[in-house]
Amino acid sequence: MSGDSQRKPVGDGGSPQGLYGPAVRRPAPAFQEYAADMLANEQVKEMSLGEAGLLFLMRLSSWVNGRVPKDPARLGKLLSQPADEVKQRLTEKVLAFFDPLPGQPEYLHAPELTNYKKQLADRHQERSRSGRRGAESKWKKSNRSGNGSADGSANGSLSKAQLSKGERGSPDEEDIPF
Repeated sequence: MSGDSQRKPVGDGGSPQGLYGPAVRRPAPAFQEYAADMLANEQVKEMSLGEAGLLFLMRLSSWVNGRVPKDPARLGKLLSQPADEVKQRLTEKVLAFFDPLPGQPEYLHAPELTNYKKQLADRHQERSRSGRRGAESKWKKSNRSGNGSADGSANGSLSKAQLSKGERGSPDEEDIPF
């Protein structure tokens, strides 16, 4: 699964069109990790340099792809590392940071990162809902005359005849050349 395949359309089909089609919600590009937390982690401190490096690469790949293969040969290909080195370094110490992916036991995922990604998505969704409610509230307050709506449609727009005469909707609007 590539990072692109996780992209989801924004909204309910009524989303704005981007330059190359419908707007898409890209997955979070990064995760926050404090170096001191990993450096102080007793499990990581007991790892060899090779094990710690493999753990790091697996976590990065798990973030981007949502999973990593459990099979050392496939994992090596994914990480661009020799399969024999991956097999040697894929110890219980490294595997302690991963669980089998539910429904796909041939893959592993980092539950900590999976939960973090879900929290980011939930936060984004809640902010989006709050923003939509705020915009609707603002439109209701400022457009009690019914001249528009929060979705941008103009209910009280001028007719073509009025536009050709140069009439404006309000004296504060600037002239817009057509």
